[in-house]
Formats: sequence, structure tokens, C-alpha cells
Amino acid sequence: MTGPDGQVRVAVNATILDEEPTGLGVYSAAMIRALAGAGARPEVFTASAAALGGIPVRRVTGLVRPSRGGMGHLARIAWSQAVFPARAKLAGAGVALALTPTEGAVVPLLPQVTIVHDLLPVRFPGEYPRLGRFFSVVLPRILRRSAAVVAVSEATKHDCVEFMRLDPARITVVGEGCDGAFTPAGREASVEEMRREHGIEGYFLYVGSLLPHKNVGGLIEAFALAAASVKGPLVVAGGRDERFLPALRATSVALGISDRVRFLDYVSRDRLPALYRAADAFVFPSLCEGFGLPVLEAMASGIPVVTSRSSALSEVAGDAASLVDPHDTRAIADAMGRIGADRAWRDGMVARGLERARSFSWERAARDLLAVLERAAGAG
Repeated sequence: MTGPDGQVRVAVNATILDEEPTGLGVYSAAMIRALAGAGARPEVFTASAAALGGIPVRRVTGLVRPSRGGMGHLARIAWSQAVFPARAKLAGAGVALALTPTEGAVVPLLPQVTIVHDLLPVRFPGEYPRLGRFFSVVLPRILRRSAAVVAVSEATKHDCVEFMRLDPARITVVGEGCDGAFTPAGREASVEEMRREHGIEGYFLYVGSLLPHKNVGGLIEAFALAAASVKGPLVVAGGRDERFLPALRATSVALGISDRVRFLDYVSRDRLPALYRAADAFVFPSLCEGFGLPVLEAMASGIPVVTSRSSALSEVAGDAASLVDPHDTRAIADAMGRIGADRAWRDGMVARGLERARSFSWERAARDLLAVLERAAGAG
């Protein structure tokens, strides 16, 4: 259904949004804003509108907030199945959009488009005990009953075909974008800010969770190998997850580099650009990613990137990063050492990274997604 102005009305399940958004929350808020700018009329259902820039929302219970942990996760799934389909239909929307797999409905009452970011709970079930059964039992039903499925990368599309047994013709790849706040402009001020607030400068940076597949332990081992040839500390930012932090600290102690590894807690979205642009380099040796937004943000910030050649990371980075085998700590260490030793190589990588980042925009992603939504609404 469209409004009187011809805009397609999209009921958006945005219960993933919270005051301190995760990566999925950042994606969801950016996509909603971009969809509104691309000509859609989003009817946004959420408990938190903080990151939506004034877009009107239809408030839902705060019980679904991700910050409530496991209880919030269960409440979000239950609300998405039992409440959202009816509210979306009552809102007069022509199509429903699930911004993440857990927000999709098994029995949608409107044509539904479901976005899949990754199938990590299928690949690494031990890391996602609450999501394992959902992804193996419930998600296949959601995807089969969706009018269309969107994957954020070719790698994720491949996983949907392999693990969910979907027809590849039903899956459209729509990449992510990069916030304009991530830019090299203001580097000197950012360096001073990081020195003043955290006592760090000339550092190698990692941004992300501490989940085992992120390979932070391997990164610390690689940094130990490179420590004699590089200056500054290794900064690990993104949250002090007590399930994994003690073991990572113990690794740094055992390798004799505990004084050169800094663990920062959650960094707010408005402070993150300065953290990136003040770094000497960004290192992201994850074993598997559905997209890899931090790699894109680092390239846009004008710093060289070392990342994995596996999964979607090489797809996002292209020839604009140093691609390594994430299982090979020596290769990671060598790439880190080369950044400081080979200025021409470093500068070339930075230039290619800036150009590469410009090819990813939320505006383009929203236009591509809106085309999928309009087809689904028309087919319904």
C-alpha cells in the first residue's frame, strides 16, 4: 500500500534499536534514516528512537530492548511473532521489513522482506547458545515465508543457500553503508583527544566484540610477534565482556605484553570516529563476518587496514587492505610491521581505502532495498 504521495508504506520492525546500539542497531538506524530519504514511508515500531533523527515511531514495550540481555532477546522474538504482524497490518502498510532475522515473523500478515546479516549462530553454535535453535528451526520457516530475502554480502547469500536451502534467485544482495562522520578530517585533534582521555597514541586498533570467532586472542599473539618492530599499544575497543576478557588478559600477560594491550569498554557512536582516525592502523583478523562494517569505517577514516581474506571481509575490502590468513599469526604480525616500515605501501593502501569506502553509501543501499520492498509490496 502506498500513501497519497505515492510513497510505499513500510512497517519496520526495529526492536533491535537501543540507547547504546550494537552493530545491528547501528545498521538498522542508518537504514531507516536512509529509507526515509530515498522515498519510502517507514512506519517504525521500536522502543528506542534515539538514533532516528526525529523520524516518527510507534512505541512498543521496553521489554524488547537488547540491553535487557537474554530476557530482552526472548521478549523481542515473542513480540515479533505474536504482536508485530497484526500491528503492521493495522498501520496500513503495504510491506513489512524485518531488519534482522530475529525480527522476522513465521506467519506474516503482509508481504515480508527479511534481512540476513550473517549465519554465525549456525557456523559457531557454541558462541550463541540462545540463538542456535532459533537459527536452525525457526529462521528457515521465516525465510521460506518471506516474499524476499536480502543478504548484506555475497558471502551471506552463499550461506543462506548452503545452510537455509534457499533458492538463490530469491535472495538479493544489498550491502551496507558508511556514516559520513568517519573521515580523516580532524586527525590531529583526534590524536590529542585520545592522548588526553585514554593515554594512548600511535596505536593499532581493533573494534568489535570479544567473541571467539573474532580472533582477538590470535590478534594479541600476532601483536606479541610484531611488538619489537612496532610502536605504541594495541587497543581493543568494544566492550569488556567478562566471559572472555580474563583469558585474553592472561594471554597478554603470558606473552609479556600486558603493558602494551589496552582494553576499552563500550565506545559511544559519537566518540568512535575520533578513535579510528587517531589510530596508526586497524587490524581485524576475524574468522568469519557477514559484512564487516568496522573495516569500512576504518578505511573511510583514512587509516590502513589489515583484515582477513575469509568470508565477506575480502569482499568489502577489495584491494584496499592487507588481506591475511586469520589463522596465521605470523602473517598478521608481518602485515602490522610493514605498515610502519613501508611508507609508500601504507600510503597507497590508505588512498585505495578512502576510494573504496566512498563506493559504499547508505543512500545507495536504501535505494537498492527500496526496490526490493516495492517489488514485494506489488507482488502482495
